[in-house]
Amino acid sequence: MKPHVPRKRFGQHFLHDQRIVSRIINSLAIKKDDICLEIGPGQGALTHHLPETLRHLYLVEIDRDLAGELESAFAHRRNVTIINQDILKINFANYLEDGQYVRILGNLPYNISTPIFFHLAQFTHCISDMTFMVQKEVADRLVAKAGSKTYGRLSLSAGMRFSISRLFDVGPNAFNPPPKVKSSIIQLRPHEPQLETRLQHQFDLLVRTAFSKRRKTLRNSLGKIIDTEAFNSAGIDSGLRPESLSIDDFLKLAERVI
Repeated sequence: MKPHVPRKRFGQHFLHDQRIVSRIINSLAIKKDDICLEIGPGQGALTHHLPETLRHLYLVEIDRDLAGELESAFAHRRNVTIINQDILKINFANYLEDGQYVRILGNLPYNISTPIFFHLAQFTHCISDMTFMVQKEVADRLVAKAGSKTYGRLSLSAGMRFSISRLFDVGPNAFNPPPKVKSSIIQLRPHEPQLETRLQHQFDLLVRTAFSKRRKTLRNSLGKIIDTEAFNSAGIDSGLRPESLSIDDFLKLAERVI
């Protein structure tokens, strides 16, 4: 591809360290019948190393110029589809047949990585696994445990749906231009079985409400949707703050939402 000036509005930092590329590709262990979707392929640092034997490869690139270059680079591949759209507006299920699963990968833009996770959480029923490069701070939040400073809504929402592995960290010099922060490679696999939709919604409501008033006690932040009797029957002290509760604690409360 021809040189491309990274665009700040898209949070573009292009991976160029081939050692890191190889480690990511090896961690994917892609099989020939896999359906893969790459978010933000950019100049194709990872894309060009994905096997041509894939059943299908979807490349979601919001940058129109880069999408055009990808179209040219992969014009000979009938099993590659370029999607020039915002990842946050894509319904993944529309690209899959019933019973099919997609493997998602990508170097996520730091400025929207958290919204991307919340968007992807809607599609666990058709996701096989996800492997992402994210800002180290985001990885810290994803794997955080109850009581830690980095524990919050993202930790709970992701942990309720996925088992999460942190593979390795990546320094700024692996990118052009170098970001001001370190990055981490993480893998997420949906839990089996998934919670029923109703309970997921109630869990998300509780977590979102509780952490919107993080410094308040659960009694004060959740009082309109969880009464005293519900706290007592769940065996949870309503005088605690939300960061003290585990995923299982929030699930107990979700079953008792008014």
